Amino acid sequence: MKKENYFQAWPSIEYLNPKLYIITEKLDGSNICTSIESDSVSFFTRQGKDALVSIPVLKKHLSIFEPLIKKLQKILKAKKGSKFLKDNFCILDKVTVFNVYGEFLNFLNMKRIKYASPRVALYKVFGISIGYESNGSTEWIRLSFPQVEQFLEELKLGDYLVPVYERNVRIGDICNTEDFPQQSLISDTTVEGWVFHPQSLGGRTYKLKNKNFLERLATYNPDSLADNEIFKELYGSYFTINRAYSVKSKLGRVSKENLSEAVNMFLADVREEFIKEYPEFEKGVYSKEAFEVNQKAFELILEIAEN
Repeated sequence: MKKENYFQAWPSIEYLNPKLYIITEKLDGSNICTSIESDSVSFFTRQGKDALVSIPVLKKHLSIFEPLIKKLQKILKAKKGSKFLKDNFCILDKVTVFNVYGEFLNFLNMKRIKYASPRVALYKVFGISIGYESNGSTEWIRLSFPQVEQFLEELKLGDYLVPVYERNVRIGDICNTEDFPQQSLISDTTVEGWVFHPQSLGGRTYKLKNKNFLERLATYNPDSLADNEIFKELYGSYFTINRAYSVKSKLGRVSKENLSEAVNMFLADVREEFIKEYPEFEKGVYSKEAFEVNQKAFELILEIAEN
């Protein structure tokens, strides 16, 4: 009998790429992919779900996407209108879809920062992919960040771009966060963090949290109720009606028969996301203060349940 071969190749170690980087502000929003075809538009969450279902408030603010949609659809219909695409990729006549990636800001209660005027919805773009027809299927080109800048500027849509702090930053400087700007460019608060985009093709994009943004949480003490008010405020910000609708979407329907299951699913989702974002506060989600906040889950699920 032939001996089974259990060999598994160890993945190759990547070379650290000594590229220059552009630093942009890490925004505290909801990641939305706007998929634009010549005669239709779709909105997706980071997980590929229908954003208009997962984030119902988005429907009230579709006007913020209109200038972007109109200009890109004009290119798709006319197969012209972009010197950038023509000169760089020679595929202008084959382009069928633009996927625009950005952050939807200000109208999600689970987020902690309000940008610009807090009653004004914003969409800030950090990435664009171009789909084009090739041998009967769709191939994709992902623009580098400088190319995204160039493309948006050509279309006079530069206001959509995420705020840029610095350029020509060496990879060795990325960890020296004390030297980075601490103030948000579109808010009066401390910046949540930074994103590092390679200035040329072939490098990876990195993000880094700002430790000063979490400074007010550093006093968190599970044994001190006064300090735990800070924890309750942050933990409570994850209890939103949008999350309740997301649970409903997963279950198909919510009624008195599965109310308990829906609440438990809601809380599990909150804990998972909260701990992922703030691992240093993991034990807090099982504290007395968290239990008090958890009552909101029942209220929100009850609000979207069927009679």
